[in-house]
Amino acid sequence: NILTPSLKSKYTQFLVFFAASKNAFVADRFLGSLVAFLFSKDAQLSSHHSSKPLNNTPAKAKSIRIASCFLSSFIKNAPFLNYAQVKSTCELLLDWIGRKVEALAHYSKSTTEIYIISSVLCCLLEIVTVYPDLISYISSSSLNDSIKISYPSIPLHIRQNKVLEPLYSEIGLIENTNQPQVSQFHPFNPLELPLCKQFIL
Repeated sequence: NILTPSLKSKYTQFLVFFAASKNAFVADRFLGSLVAFLFSKDAQLSSHHSSKPLNNTPAKAKSIRIASCFLSSFIKNAPFLNYAQVKSTCELLLDWIGRKVEALAHYSKSTTEIYIISSVLCCLLEIVTVYPDLISYISSSSLNDSIKISYPSIPLHIRQNKVLEPLYSEIGLIENTNQPQVSQFHPFNPLELPLCKQFIL
């Protein structure tokens, strides 16, 4: 309900998705509103007082997480969006990540802030898995820094995605993406139990 407030939000979202699929103007406006909503939830970067300490609360962090998941889900499941729209969105996300990394350099890297940057980073990486050609456009020092900062927080399915290997190899994380898949060990094979330990936690 956080994105399209209504009693039955899934029906509202279906109607908006349907309208977006039928009209390029609606799709563009809806995509823009999702990006704007995501960015507006960051208390530090959305204000003009960048000298103030980071003051994001867990509630705002959760809002950013939800908004970023919704945005990546929409783009991944909206074949009617054109490449330019997706590229522009990724450039905006990358710019946000760059400013966030710069802000984190001046303040302590709290768990909440890592959670926030990880949320937007995951959104960007999820989109890139569907549009691998974007890797060459989004690669930057700020993205590399954000991956290093929040890598443990990135879900396993994103860390192990083969499309992203060129991105990880560029910053020396390729060894982390070559781990065996969980599905290889179900049902567990006693002879491979040592390898299974990494999935227990």
